[in-house]
Amino acid sequence: MMKRLFCLLSLLLLPSPLLAQSWALPGWQYRIAVTVPGATQANHMVRVDVDFSSQLAALAATGSFDGLSPRVVRADGVIVPVQEFSDRIYANATDAAANGRGEIRFLATAAAPQSYYIYFDTIQNGPKPANPQLPINGNFEAGSSGQASPAGWAAPVKSNTAFDAQVRPSETVPITASPAAVDGVQTRNTDGTPSTGAFSYLIGNRSTTGGGIAGNLAVLFTRDIAVPAANPGNLQFRYRPEGWDTTGFDAIRIDLLDASGAVLTELVGPTAGNYAQRPWARTPAMPSPPRHPPDIGSITDLIAHCLAPIRWR
Repeated sequence: MMKRLFCLLSLLLLPSPLLAQSWALPGWQYRIAVTVPGATQANHMVRVDVDFSSQLAALAATGSFDGLSPRVVRADGVIVPVQEFSDRIYANATDAAANGRGEIRFLATAAAPQSYYIYFDTIQNGPKPANPQLPINGNFEAGSSGQASPAGWAAPVKSNTAFDAQVRPSETVPITASPAAVDGVQTRNTDGTPSTGAFSYLIGNRSTTGGGIAGNLAVLFTRDIAVPAANPGNLQFRYRPEGWDTTGFDAIRIDLLDASGAVLTELVGPTAGNYAQRPWARTPAMPSPPRHPPDIGSITDLIAHCLAPIRWR
């Protein structure tokens, strides 16, 4: 399995009144200026936390923030083609829904120095349509529960059609052992809480028993990213294994590929040899023979039991 994500940069958010640059969105009443760091390159991902309710209050505006209204626009008035607003994420943590704040992400369209504007509005000024621009969707907030092919991602490839590959909400799901658990505990609960936000992506074998085809990838889930040649940035991904088998079976792999499909590096997996280096390493070591089902909630080794589920963020 592999996941490709965008480079992550911080930026400075500057509240701004009407500026000299012409108003790009006539139906929108408010905007704030954004200045990106000097090292930013085209295709870097820019992330901004915005408390729109506070911005409206500072402008003495009346009305309630319209969660569909945020748009990112370049200083020349061109709408940024890849952008999103996540209502359930703020300050890199899960946030309450519809509280007037959230996270803006967009792909820089050129190297710094560059300025952008975030346009927004209130419901009272006329509801705005959903943003038609392509979302980054690295955290699946632009998806919906049960969606197999969320925007920005390739359709999953499965060697067994019964395997799981879908966007899931926060949930706790009981899993019954098959075959019978050696330790006698037949049912355990899987923790389906996303790392942040409302959704994560489930990959593996939670809904069915049985394995894949020997020697084949059981579930392959991918996306493409454009990495700047200069100052490529940092690649970040979040994952939570929810089961394990042994180091000889059902290995979870996260690979970074080049444009031809050749593996540049294995970020997580048996070749990288970094299972024990993760912050959730199990102590004591795995029992032998391994128990079934996986001890969900305390075991988080990067090994899947019969392609046991893994959460991607």
